[in-house]
Amino acid sequence: MAFHISGFLQQMVSGTKSSESASTESAAAENAGQTEQTAQVNTINAKYLASLLAGDTVTGVVNSMKDNQVILSLPNGENLFARLAQGAQVQLGQSMTFQVQENKGNFVALKPLFGDAQQMVLVQKALEAAGLSANESNMAIVQELLARNMSIDAAMLNEMVKNNLKFPNASLDTMANLVKLNIPVTQENIEQYEAYTHYERNMAGQLDSLPSALADTLTQLTGQDPVQAGTFLKNVTAALYEGLPQEMQAGLSETMPQDAVREGLAQKITETFNDTPQGGQAQALAEQITEGNATVKETLSQLADLIAGTKNTPDDTQAAGQTEKKLTQLLASKELGQLLKGQIEETLYLKPQMADSEESIKRFYKRVRSSLEAVSKETQKAAEGSALSANLNEIKSNIDFMNDLNRNMTYFQMPVRFSEGTGNGELYVFTNKKTLHNNPENVSALLHLDMEHLGSVDVYVKLAGKNVTTNFCLEDSETLDFVYDHIDRLNARLEALGYTAHFEMKLTRPQENFDFEKDFLQNQTGGAPTSQYIFDIKA
Repeated sequence: MAFHISGFLQQMVSGTKSSESASTESAAAENAGQTEQTAQVNTINAKYLASLLAGDTVTGVVNSMKDNQVILSLPNGENLFARLAQGAQVQLGQSMTFQVQENKGNFVALKPLFGDAQQMVLVQKALEAAGLSANESNMAIVQELLARNMSIDAAMLNEMVKNNLKFPNASLDTMANLVKLNIPVTQENIEQYEAYTHYERNMAGQLDSLPSALADTLTQLTGQDPVQAGTFLKNVTAALYEGLPQEMQAGLSETMPQDAVREGLAQKITETFNDTPQGGQAQALAEQITEGNATVKETLSQLADLIAGTKNTPDDTQAAGQTEKKLTQLLASKELGQLLKGQIEETLYLKPQMADSEESIKRFYKRVRSSLEAVSKETQKAAEGSALSANLNEIKSNIDFMNDLNRNMTYFQMPVRFSEGTGNGELYVFTNKKTLHNNPENVSALLHLDMEHLGSVDVYVKLAGKNVTTNFCLEDSETLDFVYDHIDRLNARLEALGYTAHFEMKLTRPQENFDFEKDFLQNQTGGAPTSQYIFDIKA
């Protein structure tokens, strides 16, 4: 800095050189020296110093102190020498707000403000600097930002006030967290965030309703125009399988392993199209279904052709009516519902071998998002406003919100397809992305699973180099025994990869002690210290 306070600081560090027997004259000389040093320290702040009136506030960091005399480092980088009110207790390095009690030009007397009093002064000053009124709503906004160690500058406050006016029913907590995560504050994102914090969003649950919604849309379209219905089914099937490797496409014997179910579907297809020009084609498809040779994609594509072909049924009102009735029954049947369910699981669920890395999961979601967008466009053309259209939009919004979250952290919902059923998984990586990039061998994560046979399972994993610590939180003793009986297989796989594993298991309600916002989001998004944003307008 342009001025020198070395003499003053040296005196503070070394103490006075006077002995206890020093005369009154010596003490007076020392006080005179301090007055001279005070003037030296405060000369560069003359204009600011002169503007301070009793009742004003000053914020700064306590850089030096002796008895009741301190040097404060102000936010603008300058220093201020002051005297503290008698009995005031402050600490070196402490950032505080003080109230001016007296200003005699050559010294300023300050009183420290603590707790709520300090924050209230800060709130009012921040609003004044932003040109906003200090009403209850605006003050609540500043306090919410301070609680999250977020900026309270004019730009931030004006943005939050606009958001609060635009979305009056949204909580300040939700909007502040969206801003902190750099996620646009929209009604859609507000709903997504609040659903996430209450565990009301999981993609597997959203996907479960797609087969029935798809069947309903097909039934509606078939009654209006069979050709349009057939075209819709064919285009939707093509969109869902776009980009899915051939080896990931299963035959009906795997998707519909029960012979009785396949036979039931084959019979319904034969009966539906038996009296139409497509009878022979329907019979051939029925045989493929019974034998389990066709894939789900092939079966649905051929069924789409059969539906579209009913348009060419002979002009017989009674016959046409019977065919439409049978077709409606086919589309509403549990057998077709299982076929559509198999299609959704095959194309929109993640197989365990596809979740071997973060990049693999990202590729999966990129393909799924693209497929859903294509299906959504087909639905808008054929059945805009339908339940299927709303369902698709909800899933896409979930994926988009998840993508926004992953700009700051690593979190994935994973609708998982196992050999004997499906489940829902959620991966939370507690180690933030910056730390993980710098030290990829130290990772802390939680894998939450909801599975048909095992129920809910939480797996906490901590990786330190080649050491893996894994804690299983299980719902009941039966599940605990099952995991314990098979833990050697997991241990053998980890050892083969060069890891040393330690396992612990306990009975607890999964996610019982886990809070999405406090334990995960806040762990990922550290804010700047509040003192960085404490300021005084006059400074």
